[in-house]
Amino acid sequence: MYQDGQYLQHNPSWHEQDSPFKASWIFDLLQKWQVTPNSVGEVGCGAAGILRSLAEKLPSSQFDGWDVSPQAIDLANLKPHPRVKLHLADIIESQPFYDVLLAIDVLEHMENPALFLRNAKSLCSHIAVHLPLDLAVQTIVRPKALIQRRRELGHIHMFTRETALELLRENGWEIIDERYTPSALQLPIPPDARYQFQNRVLRIPRRISFFFAPHLTTRILGGWSILILAKPVNS
Repeated sequence: MYQDGQYLQHNPSWHEQDSPFKASWIFDLLQKWQVTPNSVGEVGCGAAGILRSLAEKLPSSQFDGWDVSPQAIDLANLKPHPRVKLHLADIIESQPFYDVLLAIDVLEHMENPALFLRNAKSLCSHIAVHLPLDLAVQTIVRPKALIQRRRELGHIHMFTRETALELLRENGWEIIDERYTPSALQLPIPPDARYQFQNRVLRIPRRISFFFAPHLTTRILGGWSILILAKPVNS
């Protein structure tokens, strides 16, 4: 669906409107651990909005975006940046190396994310992974919500916080830090009416309950993603 235009049809902006928020989350996490990369690569870079936003926050860094979708690279090329280089290729086959590799909302799309994580250990010193936590009580009791994520967003793997962390650990990564990101509270809401209940009606109870019980809130109400900073175990 990423090469024949199906994904572009369902997601014409390639979620570029979310990029400034995600770039800020990533930057804050890197700053916390004093990771100042000279080189940053992103697998599944889409329209490259995250890389462009990070380039403004990291003026001394060089950025490479990798994607197998020609439509995504075409979108990214509409807004060129002097320190962002784009590649229509499979990053694993090309074997570059970066101080930080970004896998932002991409593992859930891969047929074999475990294999990717094992192969990616040779590509970087650190990896930042962002994953939507699709599995919550309110999505499980509304099965159409999960099917919609699969058909339109291409989420063929769905996670909880615990399974996301285990995926990295089982495939050779040491978790340095992890935090919830408020996807349903901060990211722009699509105009499609199907998103209104999930993203508007639930915003207030999500915000209140998360303050008191974050783990329980993500399991029941959903609406959060997880951002993980890790390094290869053998580094």
